Amino acid sequence: MKRLNNLYYSKRIKELLAELQTAGTTLVVAPMGYGKTLAVQYFLQEQERCGKKVLRQSIYGAGAEAFWQGVCHSWQNTELGAALLQQSLPADANAKTLVLELFRQLLPQEPVYWFIDDLHLLESSEVIDFLFALSKAGFADLHLLLVSRGQIFDGSRLLELGRKVFCLDKHDLALQRDELAEYSSRCGLQLTTQQLDALHEACEGWFSVT
Repeated sequence: MKRLNNLYYSKRIKELLAELQTAGTTLVVAPMGYGKTLAVQYFLQEQERCGKKVLRQSIYGAGAEAFWQGVCHSWQNTELGAALLQQSLPADANAKTLVLELFRQLLPQEPVYWFIDDLHLLESSEVIDFLFALSKAGFADLHLLLVSRGQIFDGSRLLELGRKVFCLDKHDLALQRDELAEYSSRCGLQLTTQQLDALHEACEGWFSVT
């Protein structure tokens, strides 16, 4: 039976999402409509079904202080959360060192996926500096998933992180022609070759258009 709320992810996209299990930090950067949040949520739901710990934090356009409150809320009911409540968003090297040490000492001894969505709504260099420092530290059991419509780390920082960061962009999330054919078929559409070519050219694999 076809259901309107069914999600379609091709084998290729599922294989890309599986990389999030081993990446310390994942950056998902794409314009609106490419399904980046849904893709991460799909992956996280699979992890939750396997008993993994998942934390979710959304940005609503507020400032750095509200972001830090969101961090503390995400880690509430943990030793780390209680310790972070005594701190503020680190603004200098010493403060970053202290907060990173708290993460090192108090992170749960199990894999944790921390999903922060809509980072493009928050213009704060201090937040980005903190997330970069956290990514660079590379804690073994912490998987940081950062989603944005715009660039999160600049090229020099990406180069510095190297294999500690895994990046997905709109080209990874967009449906390829054969995937669009399967997706259309699952939606009950029988398209000719010409129609499929025209659809793929028009939507460029953009989920919100297809």
